[in-house]
Amino acid sequence: MSNRAAIDAIPSLSGEREVNVGPALLIVLLIAAIGSVLMAARCGPPDLAATFINTGDADCVLVRMRSGRTVLIDGGGAERLGGKSARLVPLLFARGVRRLDAVVITGGGRDLVGVIPSLLQEVPVGAIYLPVEATESGYGRKVCLRAAQVRVPVYPLAGEQRLDLGAGATVDLRLLHLGGAEPAVVIRIAYADRSVLLVSPNGDANTTALLGSSPAPADVFRLLANGRRAANPGPFLRAVGPQVAVLCRAEPASRQEEEDLGAIGADLKALGTRLFRTGRDGDITVHLGRRQVRVATSE
Repeated sequence: MSNRAAIDAIPSLSGEREVNVGPALLIVLLIAAIGSVLMAARCGPPDLAATFINTGDADCVLVRMRSGRTVLIDGGGAERLGGKSARLVPLLFARGVRRLDAVVITGGGRDLVGVIPSLLQEVPVGAIYLPVEATESGYGRKVCLRAAQVRVPVYPLAGEQRLDLGAGATVDLRLLHLGGAEPAVVIRIAYADRSVLLVSPNGDANTTALLGSSPAPADVFRLLANGRRAANPGPFLRAVGPQVAVLCRAEPASRQEEEDLGAIGADLKALGTRLFRTGRDGDITVHLGRRQVRVATSE
């Protein structure tokens, strides 16, 4: 019963009978207030969603708050007619994304820059962040040139930087110079004591150095180096201890890839970690809330 209907149900006053509506009205308002509190507790605050977009073997993650704040991380691979990366802009529009507050590019390779140059012509972008070394590649220079044409500021990443999405949600960017031609980029997306860990090693040398470190635990972890076994050893996965692991790549195309995936899958199963693969599950959306981590897939 709505508040209005409940109030209308109170007997009307007449000249022959006097009814005290004060206590009844207070009870109705009290019930409505309790219902609102329970509904707020049930729904919780606006959550954060991180969507791992299926672009084949390349990386592309859309971070979005219900408030509308958005960050795109990497551009989904080589830009080519008919390639899966070409679906990025239509996918953004289909999800109601008409503007990106920030675009983060973790390296200068075409698998990371992807469709960002053409995206800048179709989607308003607040700012672009990328390592200085990435601007020295042909693909990185193309991004900078296109950004200048559409008047989007480009900020070089150095050390550590935080992007604030509001409501306590943050995207922390950290550059690690470990000996590779480009620095490794470690990204931690955090909200409500939950986190997603993304690492772009940018080369085998950096991958080897990273595996010797002690990563902070995370609820969600994107597997390194397209799921190569050597880049995702058991001790490293146990240190992260994720509830959910995501593999961004097409389905295994060789026996070695199948063996690597099987070994990693066994390690994750022993940890109680759920493994999702864009090649099999399509777009994978992870919702971070105060009470739980939820996963939805498009396939």
